[in-house]
Amino acid sequence: MLEKIGTAGFETLSQSDSAVVDRLGTVLKTVPEPVVFEVGVGIGATSIEIAKLLNGYGTLHIFSRQSDVRELADDLHARGYRNVAQWGSANRVYSGYHFELADGFVTGRLPKFDLAYLDGGHVMHLDGPAICILKELAKEGAYLILDDVGWSLEQSPTMSPTIRPQTAVEYDPAQISACHVDMARRCFLETDPRFTLEQITRNTAVYRRLPDAVVQYAGADPAVAREETQVAEAGNATPAQSVDTAPAKPPRTRGPQATNAHGQTRPKGGEAVKMPEEKV
Repeated sequence: MLEKIGTAGFETLSQSDSAVVDRLGTVLKTVPEPVVFEVGVGIGATSIEIAKLLNGYGTLHIFSRQSDVRELADDLHARGYRNVAQWGSANRVYSGYHFELADGFVTGRLPKFDLAYLDGGHVMHLDGPAICILKELAKEGAYLILDDVGWSLEQSPTMSPTIRPQTAVEYDPAQISACHVDMARRCFLETDPRFTLEQITRNTAVYRRLPDAVVQYAGADPAVAREETQVAEAGNATPAQSVDTAPAKPPRTRGPQATNAHGQTRPKGGEAVKMPEEKV
């Protein structure tokens, strides 16, 4: 799969998402072994950049069709990146990453994440449920990044009814003209006081999970929560404390050393991730 990057016909898919790379760099400053979800993998352009940044630490969970997940995981393994968990869905009409996320959540096999990147089918029946489940798997402070918020079936170079007449049979006119990812984020993220919007462009929306103390102090008001987060981060104190009255932090102790696939070590930043069994 990775061999397609930079080749003719894959120019758009060959571009990694800069928002993901930037935010993961931020996460790594405080979380040595992060849990990362990539939902929808394309040809692996963003996957390989995530793998390079993780450098064998933490875990990259990939969600897509089973054949794509296996091919990408094999390519990453061949390059020395073995900290990959596979969540492949069957090639059936109603199968998809939304079900794999739900199954992993209800069975407890999916850990909470530090960063999740959703770049899947861009339609409501897939991404609506996916966003709802991802919200519940986000750690405090985690990033949830949505790709193609301005995408629509009508403007798609492959799914537009003018290119693919079957689309007009499968979807009604309102569904064809709507930007489904943008609709889903407005329904499920803009109404959730636990999440704050950090950045939005035509292509990408970056949300961050607020600390529970911030949400509680803000009285479940997203606007107040955002303001209190900025105050807390600037003052290095929780919203309910002033900088003067915040209790002293206990001395930080260094945890056990973790070794990656290359024999290098990095201090552990939390509990070890339990890897799910690969689906067959």
